Amino acid sequence: MKEKIKRYTKFLILFLTIICAIIAVRSGIFLEKKDLHKENFVNLSMTEFLVDSCDTGVNCDETAVPIVESSASGFIVWKLDGLSYILTAGHFCNHEIVENYSFLGFSIKSEVTISDFQSIDHDAEIIFIDDSSDLCLLRSTIKRDIKTIRFSSMPKIGEKVYAISSPLGISENGVLLHFDGFFSGCDDIGLCYYTIPATSGSSGSIVFDRAGYVIGMIQMTPTHFRSVSLGVGSPDILSFLRDASDHLKINLIPF
Repeated sequence: MKEKIKRYTKFLILFLTIICAIIAVRSGIFLEKKDLHKENFVNLSMTEFLVDSCDTGVNCDETAVPIVESSASGFIVWKLDGLSYILTAGHFCNHEIVENYSFLGFSIKSEVTISDFQSIDHDAEIIFIDDSSDLCLLRSTIKRDIKTIRFSSMPKIGEKVYAISSPLGISENGVLLHFDGFFSGCDDIGLCYYTIPATSGSSGSIVFDRAGYVIGMIQMTPTHFRSVSLGVGSPDILSFLRDASDHLKINLIPF
């Protein structure tokens, strides 16, 4: 009887050792969040037109010539009364033409379009911008179910982080570009660093921790080193949403 107990004990110890070894080697499978709220992701594009008011006579149609196109990534943070509220980088919304064409009889008109992960386009309007945090809120009638997001405090340096982005405006039906990297800390002014690759069009990408909670946003990247991205952390995003809620007289905090 004692020999059987010893054999069973050895077998149990061996079995538990193998399981622990598998978990240690493949821990990412159990710890990493696979769903980054793809339903909430959108790609944004802005086209700015040079408009000739053409007020010289009858049968003179208004003409608009596209002169600047830009793109960004965005994320639906809340839906209310059939409207979707989309968070992105402020510099996308603040894109301006430097040269003044008004003295030539021209004006500038901007059009913003959002495209969901099924590549369905929708119109959008800019409703709130904060230059200090480089954040922008847009509103659209996009009709789709989204997931409620949660915010978290900043992770420890070296923890894995994730993002969905549309760099260079890459956004196709059935295609969502996922990126990952490591949280590398925040400086004294609240600018946070991530080793997530980024380039033009990545601005506005929400950064998630491994539990799928929002911890920041990508807003910029060093010119000659695209493997590092920078942006605000979750405290600044929450502060922005509170300010936007007060300004618009609605509740945009999704919890």
